[in-house]
Amino acid sequence: KNKKAASNKRSAQHSVSFDEIYENGLFSIGDTFSIIFKLENIDYKVMREIEKDQFYQKYIHFLNTLPQDVNYQELILNSPTDELQLTKAIVPSSQNQFCSKDVYDDYCNIMKKLIDTTTAESCEQIIISALSFTPRTRIDDVNILFKYFKALQDEALNFAIKTTQIMPYEAIEILHRIYHMADKETFLLPTNYLQNDVNLKDYIVPSSFKFCSKHIEVGSSFSSVLFVKHFSYECDDEFITDLLDNNYNIAVSKHLMRIDKTESLKILKRQIDDLEARMEKRREINAKRGGNYIPFALRQRENDLMSLQEKLGGSNCDLFSFVLYIYISADTLETLNDIKDYIKQTALRHQVTIDVLTGVPQQEAGLNSIIPFANPSRTNDGAYIGQPFYLPSDEIANFIPFSYRNNINPNGLMYGINQITGTPIIIDRSEGLNGNGFILGTSGSGKSMNTKAEFFAAATKYPNDEFIVIDPENEYRPLGVPFDAEIIKLSPRTDTFINIFDTDMTYSEDGSSAVQMKVDFIMTFCEAAKGLELTAKERSVIDRCVKFVYQDYISSQGDISKLPNLPQFYEALKKQPEKEASDIALSLELYTTGSFDMFAHSTNIEYNKKFIIYDIFEMGEQLQTVGLLVILEM
Repeated sequence: KNKKAASNKRSAQHSVSFDEIYENGLFSIGDTFSIIFKLENIDYKVMREIEKDQFYQKYIHFLNTLPQDVNYQELILNSPTDELQLTKAIVPSSQNQFCSKDVYDDYCNIMKKLIDTTTAESCEQIIISALSFTPRTRIDDVNILFKYFKALQDEALNFAIKTTQIMPYEAIEILHRIYHMADKETFLLPTNYLQNDVNLKDYIVPSSFKFCSKHIEVGSSFSSVLFVKHFSYECDDEFITDLLDNNYNIAVSKHLMRIDKTESLKILKRQIDDLEARMEKRREINAKRGGNYIPFALRQRENDLMSLQEKLGGSNCDLFSFVLYIYISADTLETLNDIKDYIKQTALRHQVTIDVLTGVPQQEAGLNSIIPFANPSRTNDGAYIGQPFYLPSDEIANFIPFSYRNNINPNGLMYGINQITGTPIIIDRSEGLNGNGFILGTSGSGKSMNTKAEFFAAATKYPNDEFIVIDPENEYRPLGVPFDAEIIKLSPRTDTFINIFDTDMTYSEDGSSAVQMKVDFIMTFCEAAKGLELTAKERSVIDRCVKFVYQDYISSQGDISKLPNLPQFYEALKKQPEKEASDIALSLELYTTGSFDMFAHSTNIEYNKKFIIYDIFEMGEQLQTVGLLVILEM
């Protein structure tokens, strides 16, 4: 007898509802098959009202395209911010060869403090969806789930939502995360698990389950399954977002199935007929008392059914069977009860009543309804456990799963803190079509500090990149010291020179030779020096003179010693018969033989470092326009 009792004792693995997982990502749960996929979260919460309305209508259309013969589930999981991902993104893996150890250590300590604060105070919401199908006949093919998934994937793209099927390894990791929400046990799967005949559930489940009346002991932590008992028509689209806007271990599971329109109208007609019978009986009773009135609740119910009938008569509304569960987890029973109270109070602000599934079988069934297999537990009569509803798609759409997303690209740089999620914004600008950026703000708001912080992050993360700073306020020189920068000071009072005719004969772009490109630049330089737009005659003269002064350089096959300079170009202009040539030469005199002759000599700058700072603080307003033009061209 004792042996028989021992053999019937259930293990923790028995409480995990799936039977098998297949290489194509399908799960089998008894006679039912499920496919799991991830919905990309979007920044719904920060949309303008008109954008929210448009997105809401698209989400309704998405729900209305769900197949009628499958169950659909959305599990919104509160997931702690990935500390390892943040560390990889913003803490340099090794000291830059140009950065001193003191500066490097100080920077790393600041970033680590930021990560500690972020991981302690923020979470992100992961949306995991599932479709399940139960074959009824021998000709039913479970592969239809892939067809349905592709159709939903295409429909989701209509409102810019990316959907991705979750394959076995990631699916197992997600299941592990759900069962270990509070204890934060690290997910480890042996590398040879496919070669060995192992039970995958061994790597998912906690050490034990103990199902109690209103909670579950999950290993060393505590969990509980709650459900939506009542809600008002005034329930808004921020209900789910507010439930999860914290760093508690919470998951919200929505189950729904679209009902055929004909069947919906039959269900509705039965309820209307039943209501009319009850109302007629009430009239008869009240007539004996000298009145012909109807109780408020029955009249309100009549109005609701008539309104629903009118909705279902339209083309943009379908009826769904619907239920919503909430799963919470904590390391102590006391904390678990505190989270329950928080959930109930938050729900009341949205006109929603939350209750706990009561009873040992109910808690276990509720846990299986949380797991993303779109296979909710049901009562003997086929209804969802807890409180099932029949709702039109526009009311179900109020329980919208989207909230906001964290922008964390491990290959990017940090650009501040997300004011909603509290997490760093980490973006790789090089992945966009245009990687340019601007830092805007009032005086003293920290524009320069942001620029220096971005440089420091980039220099420590990408040590092989090159950096060029044009410094009009002489403020970046200290930054160049720990990174061994080449500091090039350009002013009328220094002996640093740049020859604007410098070029490389081997360089070409869009079919233009180096000399042709230089002609265009010299025209721009002359225009800046003149302060007026060049005429057609002036352009022709400049073109002729530039080609003339480059003749020796071209004939020498690119001998650097044969490069022309601005004084040679100036002399060539003076020799031309046109008055326009004399005017241009006069405009260039200040930069050739005058006070600003820093561009009239051979270049004496060596570009042999990865970090170059152009200090143009002493250029002055007269020279700055032309000076910036020359620097940018270089």
